[in-house]
Amino acid sequence: MRASGVAKLTCAGLLGLLGCGSATVARRIDSVATVAERAGKQGARRCAPEELALARVHLEFARLELRQGEPVLADRHLTLAEPNAKAAVRLSESADCTRPADAARGSDGARTSSPSRLLGAVGENRDLGRGEP
Repeated sequence: MRASGVAKLTCAGLLGLLGCGSATVARRIDSVATVAERAGKQGARRCAPEELALARVHLEFARLELRQGEPVLADRHLTLAEPNAKAAVRLSESADCTRPADAARGSDGARTSSPSRLLGAVGENRDLGRGEP
């Protein structure tokens, strides 16, 4: 297994085998928060607003679940926050994102969009472990 594959193993997947706990989830929250913060500083609010919003909201839910003593549920939120934070960073690295908003418009005044926008992560509409809605 490649190193990147090992890094992708989540706490939820290891919980039953290794007893992964709150400290591990807290470190992962800090790590994902750093990525989301970087995206925000790069202009993701304009260039990757959905990805940044999903990363931030799932980080907040992860923090809440952890405070309530639910590290498994916190980790499930992190599985959605992390790819969205990384996508927000990736999508906000373009030159269009670092320019002022008016500069990102084409000659006809319409906003220009990057084809890579389709590669951003999005949240899944699935149950996070609390039962059916």
